Amino acid sequence: MFTSSHASRCFVALLFTFCALALVSVAQALTDTDSDGMDDAWEVTYFSNLSATSAGDSDSDGMTNGEEYSHNFVPTLNDAFADSDGDRYPNVFEVRKGSNPNDQSIIPTPTYVVNGAGGGTHTTVSAALGAANVANGAYQIIGIAAGVYTGAANLRSVTVASTKPKLLFIGLQGAAKTIIDGGKANDGWLIQNAAVISSLTFRNTLGALLVPPGRSCTGFSFSPR
Repeated sequence: MFTSSHASRCFVALLFTFCALALVSVAQALTDTDSDGMDDAWEVTYFSNLSATSAGDSDSDGMTNGEEYSHNFVPTLNDAFADSDGDRYPNVFEVRKGSNPNDQSIIPTPTYVVNGAGGGTHTTVSAALGAANVANGAYQIIGIAAGVYTGAANLRSVTVASTKPKLLFIGLQGAAKTIIDGGKANDGWLIQNAAVISSLTFRNTLGALLVPPGRSCTGFSFSPR
């Protein structure tokens, strides 16, 4: 006998099946006519056609169109030094180091680690900078362990020359714990290439950073004390 309760159960089952089918239909297969790994609709949205290649870098920000597609970035916007996930590591450095620029819980491993107390790859900033070479990659990270760094090897001897890779200098435990102290007698760093200086505090320097016209340097903390 077919009762009203049977009818209700059948209706619920049919409704569930319909909803499940509706959800499945949302995930449409990607169309990649030119077989470049990028969805046609995405390419048309940003480039108006399918002429862009996955290996190209349409916005000249150091990330390929394919990488921008994979990470849901805008391939016509230079967002290399933006920090999409708020973990203090700019997008391009995460991409180049194989990290995830959209996941705050995943951070890249520094290329070099400065630790004045030992345990890093170098004990001074200038030594780590000296090791940075474009042969090892166009984007490199110099992580600086917590501590107070003094002396010329951590101050006026630090020159980021135009021949160096694009560098991220970052205080691994934040600006409050990572101090570059000039002792009121030392100049700071000379920046001659694009660089990001993050989570460091400069204090007691005659000048924290010298950045010539036409160069870019972002994201530092300066204390005049």
